[in-house]
Amino acid sequence: MSNDNAEKLQSALFVQRPIGIAEADWNNRLFDQYKLYVDLMDKVTERRNAANTLFLTTNSGLITFFVAVIALLPDLNLPFDPIEIALLAFVIAICGITLSVLWFLLIQNYRKLSIGKFAVINALEERFPARLFAAEWIGIGEGKNRYTPLSILESLMPIFFIGMYLFVLVVSVSLLTRQADMPNIPANSVTVTVTAETVINPLPTHTP
Repeated sequence: MSNDNAEKLQSALFVQRPIGIAEADWNNRLFDQYKLYVDLMDKVTERRNAANTLFLTTNSGLITFFVAVIALLPDLNLPFDPIEIALLAFVIAICGITLSVLWFLLIQNYRKLSIGKFAVINALEERFPARLFAAEWIGIGEGKNRYTPLSILESLMPIFFIGMYLFVLVVSVSLLTRQADMPNIPANSVTVTVTAETVINPLPTHTP
């Protein structure tokens, strides 16, 4: 955080203690606000985990549905039309890419929100005897020693799904384009010439 932003944060966060309030009471109020803010931080983390679970379950459901449809068609004796399967794959790929992009953007928003909240927490801890979150950040090497931020690990999941859906999309579009380029032969334009060589001889019969 730059010095200008740090000054703006300090100015927006702290106010002058009124003359009629004792310093001990003022510090107690500050500590109560700190505990409430940390609780809110935990709730944001819970909502973040719930959102990740929702998007992961939805994407897994789309893939499971597509695989189940292909697997059950022969067992149900349903007609297996490659064009219809390609269309289904195309729709699922579009839906999956949309969901995964929204998932990725949501993770980035949560990341920015967490950065802002930790900045506020660190500023509040400057008024306390111990700066726990700042010490924890130093303890893990300030993100330099084999520490991967959670937001980066979270972002790998939607990126993986986006790549998989893009592959399915390319394959489905290729199949649909290939089918569209094939000439359509009307059924009434097909003529069959029957010659003597094409006549099927009757089965031989045996007389007693």
